[in-house]
Amino acid sequence: MKAPEIERQYRVGLGCLIDAKVRGNVVTSKWQILSIASPGFVRPETGQTSIKVECPRCRRTLSVTVESVRKARTKQRVYRRTGALLLSSLMVWLPMLIHYGAKPVDEGKPEQSPSMLLMGGLVAATFVSFVAGLTLFLLGGGYDGIRKLRWVRPDGSLSVLVKGHKI
Repeated sequence: MKAPEIERQYRVGLGCLIDAKVRGNVVTSKWQILSIASPGFVRPETGQTSIKVECPRCRRTLSVTVESVRKARTKQRVYRRTGALLLSSLMVWLPMLIHYGAKPVDEGKPEQSPSMLLMGGLVAATFVSFVAGLTLFLLGGGYDGIRKLRWVRPDGSLSVLVKGHKI
């Protein structure tokens, strides 16, 4: 999977909820995905800035945080590399888990059997390496430096949570 190119000029991908149906424990939702672009959408030189955009479908004013090219590319690389490092650590944890897990418990010589603490630690390390590594690797693959979606209230303040929209 190729990571998105992070350019000075950017587009905001915005999803607006059209419909949500609940049937028992299953929620089915329909989203309209919109791409908002403007010649004025230029990333800051350093750090990050907040911009206001209007949802073309429902006309709500939203605020998003846009990071500089350097900051966004750095985060993208860190997520990908950390994820790859955690996934590659599985080459250590899995053989150890298989090796110690295949040893039979010798009731006459318990000191030669792998301890439950060792096995628990290996299972935990394998699980964390796989889940966190895969999550970070995929997160880095889609990271574009546009985050923190907030509603702009009538008084100009920003909401904490946003329902019905996503970036």
